Amino acid sequence: MKINSQKLTKKSFRKFGDIISIENDTQFEIINKGFTKKYELSQYKSNEKELNNDISISVFRGFKRPMPLVINMLECHPLASQSFMPLNGGQWIIIVCDGSNDKPALENLQCFVANKNQGVNYYPRTWHHPLITLEKTQDFMVVDRQSTKDENLLEFYFEDVAVKI
Repeated sequence: MKINSQKLTKKSFRKFGDIISIENDTQFEIINKGFTKKYELSQYKSNEKELNNDISISVFRGFKRPMPLVINMLECHPLASQSFMPLNGGQWIIIVCDGSNDKPALENLQCFVANKNQGVNYYPRTWHHPLITLEKTQDFMVVDRQSTKDENLLEFYFEDVAVKI
């Protein structure tokens, strides 16, 4: 048996799955107050009856925030986790704390500096700041729950907090 190779395109691969790339994808949504472009690439598929099929696979293109870094909000996903894995670039910032469903425990805020090979999976109900990159632009593979009702997104705003990096 012999097979010939062919160019991988959305059309040629469609019956097998989705191509996960933003090379030729121009459709995106601006999120995180303009500091991130979200490219919706695929949705998790399962034949299991009980599994929630609204899991999204995306690339978030993060843009560098002004320095010195000041934050005044956190978000929380109460129903499902959210994973970030850098695809390029260098170090990036993770700001988290615990809390209740209503609000974060700001007295427990923590800041972590991740390297270009470290991703995170925020557990449900973990309060965290939206994507913070130290690069001019940096891409991340993101797996999270997709919902049109924002039922898996809570936001909490507070007085400015300076972050020393």
